[in-house]
Amino acid sequence: MARKITSLSPVGKRRQRFLIELDGEPWGELDAEVIVKFGLSKGLAVDEEFAEQLRREDARVVGRNLLSRYLARHPCSQAEAIRYLRKKGIGDPVASELAAHFRDTGRLDDDEFARRVIRHHKKLHPVGPLKIAQMLRRRGVKRETFEAPLSENFSRQEQQRLARELAERRRALWEKAEPAKRKPKLLNLLLRNGFESEIVFELARELLAEDE
Repeated sequence: MARKITSLSPVGKRRQRFLIELDGEPWGELDAEVIVKFGLSKGLAVDEEFAEQLRREDARVVGRNLLSRYLARHPCSQAEAIRYLRKKGIGDPVASELAAHFRDTGRLDDDEFARRVIRHHKKLHPVGPLKIAQMLRRRGVKRETFEAPLSENFSRQEQQRLARELAERRRALWEKAEPAKRKPKLLNLLLRNGFESEIVFELARELLAEDE
């Protein structure tokens, strides 16, 4: 059964949201963009199907604005964008549709995001590819997306350089330990930071031999 709009009242000073009343009773809030798009005004009949259409469009507008502001401050993966929207009350399928739209328009790019994360962590402190891969998986980036840039950034020689840099930087951690504990501490340090085991054991043998 259709009801008629009896009031559209602005909420707050910005007049971006409007409280809608149907047949004199509060129905809900809508964004000003939705009101303009559908030409809402007093006296317009709203049935259940139309009401649901308005709710979906309002969720899209609110979600789009939320995600635009979020991405301006926090680069993220497509999966993180969906999680953020859900946390803000934008459910599926709208959250997934918005993330796909941002991806298709180039504002969400998991390839570029993966490269950005790799560059950031590599520059910030010595860390190996296994740890970065774990970070990216946790942030929802697929393995096939980050495998190539990881390989490009972490040749065997580069891993050796970074692992040695970390070991030297944290030398006090393992060098001052009791002799029996030096190797386990050094191995744990390097493995925990994501360097491949072959490189870790090779470097550990070299550093411990130098220290004898």
